[in-house]
Amino acid sequence: LCIFGPLLVFNNAWMLEQHIQQVGPPKNVIIIHVYDLWERDIEDETLAHLSRMPLSKRTWQSFNPRLELNLGHQLQWFSFRYLRLHTSNETIAGFLREPVKTFKEGREFTVTPSGFTPKQGAELLDIAEDVEDHLDEIGDEPFAISEINQESLEVIRSLAEEYEFNVYFVASPLYQGLYEQPKFRRYFRRVKRELERFANSSDRLHVLMDDPITFEANQMENVDHLIESGAKIYTRKIAEQIAETQPNSTGF
Repeated sequence: LCIFGPLLVFNNAWMLEQHIQQVGPPKNVIIIHVYDLWERDIEDETLAHLSRMPLSKRTWQSFNPRLELNLGHQLQWFSFRYLRLHTSNETIAGFLREPVKTFKEGREFTVTPSGFTPKQGAELLDIAEDVEDHLDEIGDEPFAISEINQESLEVIRSLAEEYEFNVYFVASPLYQGLYEQPKFRRYFRRVKRELERFANSSDRLHVLMDDPITFEANQMENVDHLIESGAKIYTRKIAEQIAETQPNSTGF
């Protein structure tokens, strides 16, 4: 289960709940997120993605965890949902600021039959800038999982225990140059400790984050997204890690 970061962990819980209702419980679940998702809360991007869901507000408000939006959030969601001119203006502004990049990205979007969106070429300059941006965003304050993410994790735990499947929390791929930074390593350890503390509440939960799976810049789109060749390596390594925890498993 992984989705746009701004949709946080509640969308993982929603997708899992819908899957169980429509298809039945899975054998195993893998949850992969970037390291900085766990602290995030509802923001403008969250509401923008929610507004684009082909579901009524009444429908997604019936999911668990229930998403409680304050008045400001509701007005913002309404704006994204029904005042399309506002969103269009933001898109046009982005095109005017970076026309070549916007045009190129729009034409490169492809999806394979399996639902995978491959990225072919690394952007080395973007990665160098991305490292600085990520280090600037990392704070020194005590790390804490946000309230909405915590509620979502509890829903996932309840489903795992009720339907008897395992859940594996895995770190997203990372650029080796970022992971080598002491400031980043300290933050990553704080994230790992909090997830392990939660996972200790159930035998169904497992954290596979002793060290993130890292790559050199020529395998990456940015510091936490791989190009296609790197994605194949990452997928195989995750499968190997999970297999080590299930010596008698027949697979997924």
